[in-house]
Amino acid sequence: MKIFFIGALLLSSIIPCAAQSIAGSWLKTNEVLLHQDGQTFQAFSKLTKVAPCLKTVVYTFSKDGKLTEDASHCKPEYQKIATSSLLGAGWSMSGDKVILTIADKTLPYSRMIFHVRRDGNDKMVWTFIYAENPGIPAVNKVKEIITTYERVN
Repeated sequence: MKIFFIGALLLSSIIPCAAQSIAGSWLKTNEVLLHQDGQTFQAFSKLTKVAPCLKTVVYTFSKDGKLTEDASHCKPEYQKIATSSLLGAGWSMSGDKVILTIADKTLPYSRMIFHVRRDGNDKMVWTFIYAENPGIPAVNKVKEIITTYERVN
């Protein structure tokens, strides 16, 4: 379950991200799981019905490559969902890909790769493809996780 939430946490628009940094603070606004059979599951909308505070978790990507999440306004059990094993994680970009370096040594993997597209300055869409991330098991035959973020002003 821990692996599912990490993948689901993180998580295709018009402008490739290559020329634009993701540095800044962002709110997750949507997350869709795409199954191998083509069916989709609206994960974020289902999760936020149980834990509405997850709509206001702020993810900050510092220019120095650090990633932080502020879920302090959530109940402790929901803070765990928001921060999961990303505590102490780092990030870097290569072209349109973001590589998250996972600090949690209890996991069977040390990094996650996402394709990132930007739609202007205030929206980005991350696509996690399980086939490109060996060692991270796909839960319930999910092949991709598509996550949308909007910049915090």
